[in-house]
Amino acid sequence: MVLSGLFAAVVIALGFGVLQQQSAQAAVDCDDNAVIKCGYTDLANLGSKIASDPHHDVATLYGHWGYTNFSTFQANAKHVTIYKSSGQIKTDDGTIVATDAQSLGRKQITGNNHSLKVGSTTYYYGPVQGNFGSSSLDGYAQFNPDDHSMLFASMKACGNPSWGNSPGYKCQMLTKTQHSQNDNTTFDFVATPFVKNGAVVSKIVYDYGDGSNAVVTSNFGQKVMHKYAPGEWTARATVYFSVNGKEQSDTRQECTKPVSVPKPKPVFYCTELISKQLADSRTKFTFTAHSHVENGAVLKTVTFKYDDGQTKTVNATNGSANDTHEYTAVGVHTTKADLTFNVGTDNNDIKCVAKTKTTPPTCKDTPTKPECQTCESTPTKPECQTCQNTPSLPGCQPPKTCADTPGAPECKTCTTNPEMPDCKPIPSTGPEEFVGTFLGLSSITGAGAYYRASRRNLLSRLK
Repeated sequence: MVLSGLFAAVVIALGFGVLQQQSAQAAVDCDDNAVIKCGYTDLANLGSKIASDPHHDVATLYGHWGYTNFSTFQANAKHVTIYKSSGQIKTDDGTIVATDAQSLGRKQITGNNHSLKVGSTTYYYGPVQGNFGSSSLDGYAQFNPDDHSMLFASMKACGNPSWGNSPGYKCQMLTKTQHSQNDNTTFDFVATPFVKNGAVVSKIVYDYGDGSNAVVTSNFGQKVMHKYAPGEWTARATVYFSVNGKEQSDTRQECTKPVSVPKPKPVFYCTELISKQLADSRTKFTFTAHSHVENGAVLKTVTFKYDDGQTKTVNATNGSANDTHEYTAVGVHTTKADLTFNVGTDNNDIKCVAKTKTTPPTCKDTPTKPECQTCESTPTKPECQTCQNTPSLPGCQPPKTCADTPGAPECKTCTTNPEMPDCKPIPSTGPEEFVGTFLGLSSITGAGAYYRASRRNLLSRLK
């Protein structure tokens, strides 16, 4: 019984020792298969061991997977765990960064069936399922900053490298083209993604830089079009990927494009200068200048230039301005308008020249001038007096008749004054006397008729 107990104790002790050895080997590997004998404890310790390697074998070996220097490695390193059963390499947040993991050592052991010569040294590698003694080993992995893929992992226990199929993804570039030759405000954009080892594009988001964007979820090679307002903008594409069940995204300088849309050239000019003669005036005119403006141009002032040497500057309102001017000289006058805008001036447009004509004054303008006084306006003028409006004028009284002045010499007859010397009866002596009497009466009658006719002519002239 004693012997049996001792044997059991020895067996237990030996088994415990094997377990300790296996556990120690999982933590550190000090045999000849280790690239770094007994491994390293942290990144700083790794750097020291790479630097103290007399033959630089470690740096040369790591260089096969893109290692250049330790500072770069340290900057891009992440802590990872390599799992034997699944062959996966994961970061601490559970992200799978590589599958089908391989590992390499200095010796050809079970599972290391492939050889790789780096520099002057031949190494051996194979799947971790065949050459790992532990279920998992941890270490630090270096990642490619360009496509996010894992380059290799250095296992802490031995410094041996491990690698696998690592997904790579990035937004490779953004292309910008003008949509049409005659339109410098509208552009087409298309992003070019890069994927490898199972990474899949899930969507592309285009940020146009002016507050608007577009999302493409299929046909990722299609162009998207956007119209910009004038200004300076930056368009950016962000590509989203599905990587081993997780969403990842990438954008970079290559996926940004500056966009410059110039402000359209201001348009400004005079459209017309209108002149309008004031009512009841032959010399006063109102002038109105109108303008056309586009793309930020604003009419500020209008200077009216009159050909009598006078000028007047007027502030504009709603694209026009007006002024009133009186030309004193008779004739045709030329008025010109110079338009001043916030972006320039227009002083050569023939559309802003107006012709006006002033006429001599009429009696309507100066009714008091002597030549403008008519018999209607001034009936007291001597030449305007008639027997009708001034019956007291000489010669306008009706002529007196013998009934009014029977005593007048010419009105005396033998009937009214039989005592007149010539009114005594004359004896008849024969035919001669009769003829003489007849001729005398005829002369008197003719003289009376002539007098009456001459009086009528005078009265008609006075009227």
